[in-house]
Amino acid sequence: FAADLKLARFNPARFGDYPEGRINGAVQAKGDFGGSGSASWDVANSTLLGQKLASRGSAKFFKERVAEADAWATWGENRATAKGSFGGPRDSAAWTLHVPDLATLAEGFAGEVRASGTARGTWTQPSVTVDAQGKQLKLAEGLVFERASIKGSGMLQKHEAQVAATGSDLDFAGSVRGG
Repeated sequence: FAADLKLARFNPARFGDYPEGRINGAVQAKGDFGGSGSASWDVANSTLLGQKLASRGSAKFFKERVAEADAWATWGENRATAKGSFGGPRDSAAWTLHVPDLATLAEGFAGEVRASGTARGTWTQPSVTVDAQGKQLKLAEGLVFERASIKGSGMLQKHEAQVAATGSDLDFAGSVRGG
């Protein structure tokens, strides 16, 4: 198959219980119905839920593997990136996330989050690393932290992480290890 799609003022909400938006851009995809192919996209001058939206990227697909992915997206002031491959035993994909204000994503939350990490391995045996920091976090009524961090790595069967947070009413540091 081959597809070359152009989007002009595409509104996902017109097709069901999806977010309101105005998406402009292009998507190209080609491949076979056995699960192999490639795709690229470019979305610009768009909005989703009232926030500016832009994204560009490309990737190759092989059944249960994503290869040579290189993608970024912005939504309002939020930014995410991903680069690499995932699904094969020696694959590795790096990712980043920056959310300057959690309130733009969920009501009742606040603060800034920066995170990065890697995803390795296969869909059935994934392994991840995460390094995340938060500032001026409000996670629930009365649960506010000036600073918080999480560093962790591993897979479902064997993982470890260090967690720390400092707030006006609660300071803690801890580590978890398990499977």
